Amino acid sequence: MLLLSLKFFSNNFILKLKKIFFFFFKFIIISFSFLGIIALAIFIYLLNTIPAPTFSKMLSAPESSYILDRNGDFLYEVHGDIKRTNIPLNQIPQHLKDATVAVEDKNFYKHFGFEPLAIIRATIINIRYGEIRQGASTITQQLARTVLLNNEVTYSRKIKEIISAIKIESLFTKDEILEMYLNNIPYGSNAYGVAAASEIYFNKKVQDLSLMESAYLAALPKAPSDYSPFGPDVDRLHARARLVIKTMLNEKYLTNEQAQLTLDEDKLEFKYIPTPIRAPHFVFYIIDYISKIYGEEKLRNGGLTIYTSLDLDLQNKAEEIITNRGNTNEKKFNAGNAALVAINPQTGEILSMVGSRDYFSANDGTVNVTTSLRQPGSSFKPYVYAAGLENGLNPASMLFDIRTDFASNNNGVSYIPRNYSGRYNGPVSVRQALAGSLNIPAVKVLVLTGLEKSIETAEKFGISSLKDRSRFGPSIVLGGAEVTLLEHTSGLGAFGNEGIKKETNPILKILGKNKKIIYQSPEGNGTQAIDPQVAYLINDILSDNTARQFIFGKNSSLNISGHQVAAKTGTTQDFRDAWTVGYTPSLSVGVWSGNNDNTPMKDGANGLAVAAPIWKEFMENALADKPDEKFNRPEEITELTVDKVSGKLPSKYSLSTKKEIFASFNSPSEKDDIHVPLQIEGIDAVVTNFHSENPNDPLWEQAVKQWSLSRGYSPLENISNVNEINITDIILPITFSVPDNIQEPNWELHLTTQLGEKISLIKIFMDKQLLTTSPSDSLHYANDGKILSPGTHNFTAHITTNKGDIFTINRTVQSPATSSISSISKF
Repeated sequence: MLLLSLKFFSNNFILKLKKIFFFFFKFIIISFSFLGIIALAIFIYLLNTIPAPTFSKMLSAPESSYILDRNGDFLYEVHGDIKRTNIPLNQIPQHLKDATVAVEDKNFYKHFGFEPLAIIRATIINIRYGEIRQGASTITQQLARTVLLNNEVTYSRKIKEIISAIKIESLFTKDEILEMYLNNIPYGSNAYGVAAASEIYFNKKVQDLSLMESAYLAALPKAPSDYSPFGPDVDRLHARARLVIKTMLNEKYLTNEQAQLTLDEDKLEFKYIPTPIRAPHFVFYIIDYISKIYGEEKLRNGGLTIYTSLDLDLQNKAEEIITNRGNTNEKKFNAGNAALVAINPQTGEILSMVGSRDYFSANDGTVNVTTSLRQPGSSFKPYVYAAGLENGLNPASMLFDIRTDFASNNNGVSYIPRNYSGRYNGPVSVRQALAGSLNIPAVKVLVLTGLEKSIETAEKFGISSLKDRSRFGPSIVLGGAEVTLLEHTSGLGAFGNEGIKKETNPILKILGKNKKIIYQSPEGNGTQAIDPQVAYLINDILSDNTARQFIFGKNSSLNISGHQVAAKTGTTQDFRDAWTVGYTPSLSVGVWSGNNDNTPMKDGANGLAVAAPIWKEFMENALADKPDEKFNRPEEITELTVDKVSGKLPSKYSLSTKKEIFASFNSPSEKDDIHVPLQIEGIDAVVTNFHSENPNDPLWEQAVKQWSLSRGYSPLENISNVNEINITDIILPITFSVPDNIQEPNWELHLTTQLGEKISLIKIFMDKQLLTTSPSDSLHYANDGKILSPGTHNFTAHITTNKGDIFTINRTVQSPATSSISSISKF
């Protein structure tokens, strides 16, 4: 009975246990099935919601921008926290690809984005230590983390990483994944991708890496900070690089011989190479320029390729000249700095920009003087003269270079400018005044033209710093306002472009990440800043080496042999700024020299002495292989003969004439009114009657009157006898005696003047036949017995002064003798 009972109990217990087992088994199956369904649902949801990188997504990752010159030569790489350059897989060395796969993911070409066994192994280790110590990430997972996710160390991020990797594998080939990986993975020191890493660590293009250098790069992604070549544990990097080579051998990427030869190499030495930079002032001008258009983020991380207008060959030559000449100027003139900018006026393109002698100098070297406001001195005058030529003046117009007080034009405050030379030149033409950079005539042109018109003209040429008119007075024409070298060089260069001002243009084109053009420099027609005829008159005057010789000499630094080049210098008060700006139709170059802190240079450090030699050397280099480029002459330009002094059409009393060119709207219509006839005491003479350019201004008129009297000129109304005709520069007080009876064989001629050393030669002609000469201020001729035939005979005296002026006096004699002075004239 007991046995029966035990057997029943045993069978019943086993049955119950079976029921319990099957219940829990079903529960577990159902639970795991439920959890599996949930997990699958989550997986499917995440698979469809987590984005995967496309090639466009890859290109949207931060990428460095490159600034190049017009020919594609490298100037600078711009990047933010990430330095990155995308490069196609076929341009990456095979041994770098092999090294990466060998050390990072040897089963890369076998798995589908992740390796379960590796994940399980890493999970066990992480549970054992209570923290995440291993990630077991494949190349695909690392790419997903870098491009799509973040570096947060959590299990949830790991799940997203696996799902993202699966999606990547489903969308791309292995080579595409590897290309994205090698272009996006961090390599330390802000370098993302192998191209950036190769440049930073080896100063090489990635295509040029050796096997050992590739091994070092492949060693870095595991822990870029720990293995940094510039960190304290560089030996760890050396060891890991050797491990990469050994791993490549084990994975059959290398032969034993290749591996051994590489391992036998010495350890690589790393030297940090900062981002190189050429034309630094221009580069940072471009960075500022592009940032204003696209924003700084787009510039630093947008992968732009920027083709600038800079000509690197011209830039290098400019930097060399600035350095060499700048050193000389500092020693000789205490000129601590210099700057140069070159522009093509026909396009507005900046060809060269040197903002200072040395960008890396601690003495304000980073200051870009080409974009800094400085006073331009007399180099500002062409704008004012252009306004004057457009409003009534012409190249022959007479201006008085004499001491003049402009108080009436300066709110009643006395203003008496001086010429740099300290001399006064009397009556001069507009051509002479501008070519010779005379100050007093320039102020007169400003006053005659008007301050407002003069400033408006300068603004049409791109000068943007003259907004507050209340700051300026007559001294603005002498450089009393501030301008930038960049705007000023572009402005004066526009004269050479037939008066057309093109916008300053430093960019030719910009490519986006996909290497398609996103910006193309517009050609544009520019704006007509001044009438083309006026532009040509300015060009002709500023390139007239003969017209400026009386101030600058025949062989000054403004003269470029074999080329027509217009040029203008400028010097500010106390020699604080020295300028030279000159141009051809296709090249405008401006040079500034001085000190950034406005410290005066030494006396004599003017534009011609300090800036012009730099300008000349650069121009000669830039034009060396180019033909002479003439300024285009408009058809309307005419050439007329005018009186040499008044600049008006000659009258029958004009003493000398010259040729001059004029615009169709400013050629003279009035006849010479300075030289007027006077008959007194039986003598027909021509005297000069000067008045100022502005007879309504008593200060101007008084200045001319005082100068006239000091030079021996008498006002016409004051002349009452021959002794008062004492105008030595224009009409000579001459005695020319001819005998009353020339039928007798012995007769004499006498000629005397009161000029002394001012006479170089006297010639006497009778009926156009030379009788005699004398190199002094008097002449005596005794007839050799020749008897003149009855009738009219003409005696002419040619008197040449040391200046080269030739005066003629004609005497008509009848036989029997009657005579008179028929005319006195000057050639």
